[in-house]
Amino acid sequence: MPLEFKIRLINKHNEIEAFRELFERVFNTKMTRNLWEWKYLENPMMPNQPLIYIAEHEKKMVGARSLLPTRMKFENKILNAIQLCDTMVHPNYRRMGLFRKMNRCAIEDARKRGFSLFYGFPTQMLGKIYKTRKSLGWQLVSKKTPSIKIFSPKKVASSQISNKVLGKIAGMALRFLSPYKSKLPSMTPEKSYDITEEKLITEEFQKVWKNFSSNFKICTVRNKEYMEWRFVKHPENDYRFFIARKNKEPFGYFVTGIAENRNLVEGRIIDYIIKDDGGKEVFLSLLLASVSIWFMLEFSNRYIHILCFHVIL
Repeated sequence: MPLEFKIRLINKHNEIEAFRELFERVFNTKMTRNLWEWKYLENPMMPNQPLIYIAEHEKKMVGARSLLPTRMKFENKILNAIQLCDTMVHPNYRRMGLFRKMNRCAIEDARKRGFSLFYGFPTQMLGKIYKTRKSLGWQLVSKKTPSIKIFSPKKVASSQISNKVLGKIAGMALRFLSPYKSKLPSMTPEKSYDITEEKLITEEFQKVWKNFSSNFKICTVRNKEYMEWRFVKHPENDYRFFIARKNKEPFGYFVTGIAENRNLVEGRIIDYIIKDDGGKEVFLSLLLASVSIWFMLEFSNRYIHILCFHVIL
């Protein structure tokens, strides 16, 4: 006999710990309470009730489908949109159609609340589900493939191989590349731009965004409120902001950060916007300036082993 599940909104007062426990069980990593509150309570687009739809069996939380409200520019319209994230089903309750039930309930309720666009960045497994089950109604817009530059081949090779002996051999084989591990790109921009690091989100970021938005059919609205919540107020990540100017006119920006992943220190380009009339020269100027600053972190034992693009549009 099929199990009975109750799908409902989470109680933000007394079910946070149950959500965090399920998160750790499913993803094998912890979500701090500060991160949960930043993500689901402090989001400027989130209503007073977090849009987390949980599946309950015998009064136990066995699944969750979380929604993050935002605003998206779609063609010439600004829409209330939803990013789907933190999808979880307890291992003992999988292959029971729970994901589909939570998904349908969450989207139907969000539509009633005035949200008209839904998107996400699915894992490989969820991507296959969306692709093979046309009845779910999802459309693949584009593939999100990170770009990577390795600065420390020996460290990267050894960290990616679980067998210590093989990892050591691979590291030794790549040792001849070590003199080049800290080499920066040799290209230089044909045009010069003034690159400065900003401590806060200034009005110039908004000026670049307004110019940028007309060039994309669909993208997140990067207003000051969103940018400050997303990058300045993040409880765990420290971000750096760089702006490229010419004759005091802003031509683009980078949002960068650093993360530790499997014993590797990653420099990440989290977000960037470049004006059309700047193009590759602005991008290269921002890239060289931000990477140069990352390399200065070597002196505080935070050497950058790998550089990744994790751009959100």
